[in-house]
Amino acid sequence: MSDLLFVDAWAEPWIDALWTASWQGALVLASAWAIARWCAFLSPRIVCWLWRLACIKLLVVLFWTQPVTVPLLPANELTVAVSPTTVQRATVSRQTELQTAPEGTDPRPLRRRLASSELLVLLWLTGIAFCIIATGRQWRAVRRLCRATAPVRSATLEQLCRQQAAQLNVGRLPELRLSKQSDGPLLAGIWRPIIVLPAESLTDFSEAEQRLMVAHELAHFKRRDLVWNWLATVVGWLFFFHPLVWLLSRAWSESQEAACDELLIQSRAARPSEYGRLLVKISTCWPINARAELCTAGVLGAYRNLERRILAMTRVKSFSRARVACAALVALLIAVPGTIPWRLVAQEVREPAAEPAVDTLEEAARARQVAMTQMRHFGLGMHSYHQEHKSFPPPALVDGDGKPLLSWRVALLPYLEDDYKDLYGQFHLDEAWDSEHNKPLIAKMPAIYRCPRSKKADSGMTVYQVPRGPSTVFAGPDGISYRKITDGTSNTIGVVEVDENHAVPWTKPEDWTFDPANPPKGLGGHFPERIFLCLVCDGSTHAIPITAKKETLSALFTRNGGEIVEIPH
Repeated sequence: MSDLLFVDAWAEPWIDALWTASWQGALVLASAWAIARWCAFLSPRIVCWLWRLACIKLLVVLFWTQPVTVPLLPANELTVAVSPTTVQRATVSRQTELQTAPEGTDPRPLRRRLASSELLVLLWLTGIAFCIIATGRQWRAVRRLCRATAPVRSATLEQLCRQQAAQLNVGRLPELRLSKQSDGPLLAGIWRPIIVLPAESLTDFSEAEQRLMVAHELAHFKRRDLVWNWLATVVGWLFFFHPLVWLLSRAWSESQEAACDELLIQSRAARPSEYGRLLVKISTCWPINARAELCTAGVLGAYRNLERRILAMTRVKSFSRARVACAALVALLIAVPGTIPWRLVAQEVREPAAEPAVDTLEEAARARQVAMTQMRHFGLGMHSYHQEHKSFPPPALVDGDGKPLLSWRVALLPYLEDDYKDLYGQFHLDEAWDSEHNKPLIAKMPAIYRCPRSKKADSGMTVYQVPRGPSTVFAGPDGISYRKITDGTSNTIGVVEVDENHAVPWTKPEDWTFDPANPPKGLGGHFPERIFLCLVCDGSTHAIPITAKKETLSALFTRNGGEIVEIPH
């Protein structure tokens, strides 16, 4: 049993999440690559955001444990009816479930499944560890490079840096430093970035070219590219095995460099012709070495795409706030549905709405029989719960601080019918009934909680509740055992039918409050007779007149009053 729990709770969920993220991420990455490759008219800034959204998509699908269901597949025509014969079927089902597995069952398939799942997850974690170690080494190399730099002593260069910062509207100015080890101009560091220029740039490049070098690094600083590089780095760690993520690493850097080129041209900090000549000159002066992209951003990038960058400069359009706002709106409309994980499911066949209240005694009698059958199901489920937990279910599932989260109706689902176990598994039991995940499940209220005469059943509201109050079976936060019902289970009410005004969402931990001064208040109202239906703790159901004596009703709702009472009819 421990092996089975390990498979379901750890190894296989991660394998499923990795597989889903891999194939959905592959579609997104391939789409982003195609758009960036063939839609040359797009702004490099938009292309850069495409890659960012692709990375976000991979992370969201991997860690979003409950994908949004999209009901596009054909529906399964399945009708669920509650009839007296289902009582016997439920009893047999519970007895079968409690039986032990037959002797001689071969556990080897489970062990093979466990071993393969464990192995894949361990290999994945090992690969992540190696990637993190490699990034750490690159980070240490950048730290050594930064420590070996010297302050810039050129007042002219510092003045150029301040001018470009003002033109690009950069607030805090990064420090300018010189290095004899740098293979080109770059923005280095994580927490406090600095602009590093090769020492020979002061002698081999003119003041105009030095100005453009500094402006490019200021563009990286303004765009916060070093911060965004964390996103690509983490995706590279988690999906080191994915071929399209390898493509992402190169395309990410190229889109950042092109976006900086666009920013400089749009802000009129550089002309395309002189800027293009600078890139060509830099590519001939310094070879391209592998850098830690998490900690650095340079001018040149990969010179295999230098020609594409220079051609892109000729297509840069003037800055327009309207164009930027329009592009941001389109990106938002694509990003929100595009990054949320989804799963195709069959369309849900909704159970027919409860018929309006009927006037004929025959139809009312049939509806009452269905309601009493539903309550008998509650009794079977509560006794099955007691057999396993040595108590009736508590009135609510609570968190560590005792705050009610979900109703007893949710806790009872696995003990009603096999049909409801899947629904029970969809709940986050450590979240409130109206949390972002649990709230949509209100619409999936099982048929067994739908009173056939309730007008609010279609909205997930139920009139089947337990009595709460002094000395009732559900008085405290914990479940009550048989021995604490000293009045006898056949003389104590456990579930009641309340009127429409007291209906509550079936998952909400709220129930009918017993008032000793007015016991029938809020009960019944769904049938022509002045009655309310109830389930007694021994599993029997009754229709009790609301006009019964107050003392009799009070005695039936208390579990330890010591009264001798007969159930009125």
